[in-house]
Amino acid sequence: VDGIDPFNDSLKRAGAGGTETLYTGHVGELATVGNQLFFSGQDALAGQELFISDGTASGTRLLKDIDSAGSSSPYRLTSAGNQLFFVVDRPFPQLWTSDGTEAGTRRLLSPSGPFMSILDVTAVGNSVYFSAVHPQYGHELFRSDPSNHFAFLVADIGPATSGSFPDDLVAVGD
Repeated sequence: VDGIDPFNDSLKRAGAGGTETLYTGHVGELATVGNQLFFSGQDALAGQELFISDGTASGTRLLKDIDSAGSSSPYRLTSAGNQLFFVVDRPFPQLWTSDGTEAGTRRLLSPSGPFMSILDVTAVGNSVYFSAVHPQYGHELFRSDPSNHFAFLVADIGPATSGSFPDDLVAVGD
C-alpha cells in the first residue's frame, strides 16, 4: 500500500500498471503485521472498525465488526511478533489482539477487571506493554500475554489507587 488520499478518503496502491484503489472510506491508523496491513476504516453498516488488506482490492475487507451496536473505533494499532494489538473504547477501554482472522481477533482479558483508560502501547517481542488506569491499581504498567489472551499488571508501584504514572514507553534492545 502506497498511500492514503485524505481528500478522497481512500487507500491506494501504485504499481507498474497504474494506481489501484484498495479501499474507499475514512482511513484511520495503520499497522503492518507480516505482509498484512491492518487499519481502522469506516463501513456503512458496521461503522469505524478494524479492516485488513493483503495489498489488493479483492483482499481488502472488514476484519471484524467488534461493536455491532455502533463503532468500536480501533486505535493505538501496534504490531508485536505475528500479532496486532489495538484498543477499543466500547463499552470501556479494552486491549484487543488479532492474528489476521476474524476468529483470532479477540479481547485480552484483565483478571482484575476493566480498565478506565489505556494510554501508551509499546511492542516488546511478541507482547505489548501498556500504560493504563485501573480502578484497583491506579495508573500503572501492564503487559499482554498473547498465549493465553490475558493482560497482567507488571507491578503495583504506587500505593493503592494512586499509581506510578508510567508514560512515553520505549522498547530498548532485544
